[in-house]
Amino acid sequence: MNAKNRPWRLGLSIVSAGLLTLSHAPWSIPGLGVVALVPLMVAFSDCSARERFLYGWLCGTLWSLFFVGIWLGPATLGALDIGVVGAAAVALLATQIFGGFHLALFGLVLSRRKRGPLAIAALWVGIEALRSPAFGGIPWGLLGHTVSAQPVWIQLASVAGVAGVSFWLAAVNAAFADIVIAGRFRPARVVPVMSLVAATFLFGSWRLSGGPVASAMDVQVVSSDWRTLGPDDSQPLLDRLVEETLAVRIDAELAVWPEGSARFLPTAAPSLAHQIFELAAARDLDLVFGGPRLERGMLYNAVYRVSARPGDVVATRDKRRLVPMAEAPWSGLPAGVTGFSSGHVAEPLPILAGARQLGVLVCYEALFPDLAVGLEVDVLVNPTNDVRVGYGAEQQAAMAVFRAVENGIPLLRVANVGPTLAVDAFGRVTHRMRGWRSEVWPIGSRGPTPPFAAISAWLPRRFAGDGPLSLMCLGYALYVGLGRSWRSK
Repeated sequence: MNAKNRPWRLGLSIVSAGLLTLSHAPWSIPGLGVVALVPLMVAFSDCSARERFLYGWLCGTLWSLFFVGIWLGPATLGALDIGVVGAAAVALLATQIFGGFHLALFGLVLSRRKRGPLAIAALWVGIEALRSPAFGGIPWGLLGHTVSAQPVWIQLASVAGVAGVSFWLAAVNAAFADIVIAGRFRPARVVPVMSLVAATFLFGSWRLSGGPVASAMDVQVVSSDWRTLGPDDSQPLLDRLVEETLAVRIDAELAVWPEGSARFLPTAAPSLAHQIFELAAARDLDLVFGGPRLERGMLYNAVYRVSARPGDVVATRDKRRLVPMAEAPWSGLPAGVTGFSSGHVAEPLPILAGARQLGVLVCYEALFPDLAVGLEVDVLVNPTNDVRVGYGAEQQAAMAVFRAVENGIPLLRVANVGPTLAVDAFGRVTHRMRGWRSEVWPIGSRGPTPPFAAISAWLPRRFAGDGPLSLMCLGYALYVGLGRSWRSK
């Protein structure tokens, strides 16, 4: 390739990085997701593999630097005792795994052989499936997440999960790039993609045509804005949560507090636990809140359910998927305990004597489709503590919306510091707040089980969240990437 062409190709790579950044939360500018990759794909045209690798790496690194690097560095510094250099190294590694490596590999497998938009989309989704298990599994910032705030487009997730939404977005980008590169409209390549877009819009409109979902239960939602994490916070934080809960006198069946609302072990601090029991009895409701749990020398990041009658803890669920490296409890641990352990129980959390069932996804567990698939519950509850993650909280909230669509189950995200929101079974955000607020929200009923949940329930648990489309695209990407070396032997 002529060296004179390199500056504008580098410029196009940078433009794609900016578009990808602005298409995701917290910006979520509508429409950018369908064109964000177009400049990069144009830059790839008629390039060597090495040059495509370079342009992809540049685009991915810059995008992920602004998407996750800016807030992940300070979050790591606050969570781990590794110093500024160590935190910067972790953030830099994340930019490579989530962006640099991802887009560099995408450029590498796109050979000079002209592939149609659907084949390019399959490669994109396959590479997303390949990098999602990074850091123990963080499917963060997938292309499909760029349209999380546009319910009509994310209905495709009810059939094919986030991978299905990423697929059609990548296909549209590839079709637009084909028009720019060719300088003309080629129906054989573009019409199938435009048909896919039209079908996706019609399908989404049909699913949403029923209007708002009828209310199934009233839940008192208490969001908080407590910025410290020490054990000395136990009493003042609890007092404030109790005050906020008592300030609302509207009847509710259930109250939910954020993750980590209890900074104490209920068994080791009976006076503080009794304060919670009295609150449940005074409001005559079930109370769900997050806090630590100690059993047989193992400490768990748990969710408790307290019942007004008998005024005691009647059920708990432990966090199963811990944040890699950063899942650390408060200081001053019990003797012999060094950190949180992973829970193993996935059964629903019963409330109101079993009349309702809650599916618990603690904090970033809401990113993982496999943890929600197959749960026979009325509501997915996502207590979370976003005190360290900056605008990463908005990104996590946007990704959690897909769990509602994939399973046809409403989702309630209750946060400390970050956004608290209610999502109906079709992915529409019906209520939203943040900071110290306490409100009673009507939570809609669950819908029929979508095809994605029904099919994924038959897959092995390890692959249940990926769905058939993601697995097929991964196989195709591996075939394209490795096929040449296999055939040359």
